[in-house]
Amino acid sequence: MSALEVATAIEQGFREIWPDADYLKLPLADGGEGTVEAMVEATAGRIVHVEVTGPLGHRVNAFYGLSGDARSAFIEMAGALR
Repeated sequence: MSALEVATAIEQGFREIWPDADYLKLPLADGGEGTVEAMVEATAGRIVHVEVTGPLGHRVNAFYGLSGDARSAFIEMAGALR
């Protein structure tokens, strides 16, 4: 599960017990898989899908995150090894 999926699952569990409470999700990631998703969520950004040349010279589908203010981009090294 990605950091965002874990945070969402935890929130859903708490909502079952305390449905009227206010919740703030703050997914954490370690720089690997799920990092882009966590950073995009935290900055109200978006994920951009692109086709790139992989490490073996083949065309592969990849993605990166763009922050909500479009001043920062986020990549995952795990995604670069496809």
